[in-house]
Amino acid sequence: VKPVAGEHGDVALVNEASRTAENCATNVRDVVLVATLQHMVHYLIASYGTIAAHAKVLGLPEQAALFHGHAESDRQFDADLSALAKSEVNPAALTAQETPH
Repeated sequence: VKPVAGEHGDVALVNEASRTAENCATNVRDVVLVATLQHMVHYLIASYGTIAAHAKVLGLPEQAALFHGHAESDRQFDADLSALAKSEVNPAALTAQETPH
């Protein structure tokens, strides 16, 4: 993903996904959107894990546990997205052959 001048992080990712989705068939668009959402969730998992680790080192166990909980919640969401992609989104992308909009 190449950010446009002034775009950072998730904004660049969402804008790139939007541009890609506008130029592909509906079945492929769903794959792009799920992949983009997973990319964002992976970023959050890494961020929460890093914050939890720093909090632990700083002797802040309650904050460490809080951010560890956020990371675990996002891991479950990522697993749910993977299951959705494997069971529905990816198979649909392979079977439906639509033309781009």
